[in-house]
Amino acid sequence: MTTLYEPAVGRWWRAERYDIREGLIRPVEGAGGEFYDPWEEYGLARENGLPTPYESLFEMMSQLELEPSSSEGAVAFSARSLRRLTDWCAGHGLLGLLPHRTRLVTLTPRWRRAEGNILGPIVASWGKDYVLVPMLEELVVGSGGWLRTGRPYIVGGEGIVATENREDEGRVVPLELRDKSWPSPGVLIDVKGRLQNQSLSIAWHPYFPDVPSHESESHPYPLPGTQRFFESYAEPLDAFLTTAADLRRALLLLGELAPREEVSPSARQHVGMGQRLLDALASPISPSIWPQEDGTFRLAWPTPSLIGAYAFMAMRDLEGQQRLLVCGVCSRPFVTKAYQAKYCSEKCRHTGQKRAQRQRAKERS
Repeated sequence: MTTLYEPAVGRWWRAERYDIREGLIRPVEGAGGEFYDPWEEYGLARENGLPTPYESLFEMMSQLELEPSSSEGAVAFSARSLRRLTDWCAGHGLLGLLPHRTRLVTLTPRWRRAEGNILGPIVASWGKDYVLVPMLEELVVGSGGWLRTGRPYIVGGEGIVATENREDEGRVVPLELRDKSWPSPGVLIDVKGRLQNQSLSIAWHPYFPDVPSHESESHPYPLPGTQRFFESYAEPLDAFLTTAADLRRALLLLGELAPREEVSPSARQHVGMGQRLLDALASPISPSIWPQEDGTFRLAWPTPSLIGAYAFMAMRDLEGQQRLLVCGVCSRPFVTKAYQAKYCSEKCRHTGQKRAQRQRAKERS
């Protein structure tokens, strides 16, 4: 039997421990971690009537508490709230905001061996045993996931830039040796629905707190989806919470949908806003054909980030007539097929009915 979640694929990383320093959620140095499948957890939750992973995110957010901070008139999250957040991350990982928004990364050129690329035969004709050439390295995302590509820089009409100094292997190619026609290091990134070219120091460096500032443009940033990436990757606390809140808001707005004869104009407008929000969060996901061991193909939907996976999970639930509502008693978000439901549990339903009875009695007296 084909289940609702089966076409989606993608693994994610969760460290054993996280902490929050200088406004960044990051793995604790030396903490272990593991890859896991969020879609497997989603499937088990749906089969057993348990909260889905994205519901657990909303539940954690609803428990965050503010308290006065040391700055006059300011507030901050309580220590208990921050522990709840880092505990949630230990169970699920970071949301993957950077790989979610990034489409292409062009790294600073470095000296690499000429053998094995298109310049190999040319260099071999020189009779040299060891030659280094500038290499263009890019991190590219496609429907099948992230890839690191490399090809040598070739200067049109002016020959090949090369060196025989073995100590230069892996080092940055000096600016004076770079041709003007070479692509500049940088990032193609989604900014509020529009693709922009930004420098590495602006777009990527803030997510890698251990990279020195003077290396922000030249650092050999790791490929997203790898253990090396996740172990050095951090997310700004405010961006994490804002993006999670966007997903929650999108589903609450979509929860106002009702049959045409019952839906109000304002609810119809809210549903449109929710649709645009949810579509934007799922926009990096695209279909891919995956070969199977039995010689057949399967249509799959790889999810390049955890927040993208959660958005797609929510879409699948909406297709299955599930709605995200807020309990009228405890304010806890819950998913249900009953669009008119008011309570998340029998306990809250009983409490709500008792409150309503007392209110009616008070109005009669």
